[in-house]
Amino acid sequence: MKRYINIFVLPFIIIIFIGLFPGYINESKTAVVKSLMRERTSIMQEALYGNMSIEEAEERLYKIETHPLLESDIISLRDMEDTGIDRIKDMRFISLKQTTSLYNYLSYQTEIMWLMVGLEGEYSQRINYNISLKSFGKIYKLSDITPISE
Repeated sequence: MKRYINIFVLPFIIIIFIGLFPGYINESKTAVVKSLMRERTSIMQEALYGNMSIEEAEERLYKIETHPLLESDIISLRDMEDTGIDRIKDMRFISLKQTTSLYNYLSYQTEIMWLMVGLEGEYSQRINYNISLKSFGKIYKLSDITPISE
């Protein structure tokens, strides 16, 4: 009798485990996307406002980005001029969902509400993006961030 119970209980436990575990993995990956985006925003803003050297910004970006995004961000930092770019006060993820997973790349679609401070005061804007991450084993780096035209 115990043998028959094991035949039913073991598959039931496996099904529950498989059902719960992928949700946990997806949740942790979306947390990684949010963390990487916030870190990138912070680095770029600190460098643009002169609170961080270009060299330090490049080193920090190298830890969280890979090509082609890394290359374009480094070019942007090196070519920057003193512009009246508005400060980012906060970024809020309105939605974030994984769209594809292919080889060592993960793709997401997100809507971010940017809370900004400019010459005319505070304002917000919502922008949709396609974001790609590349995995290097257990480490994820931003590979591409593309605004979606509406």
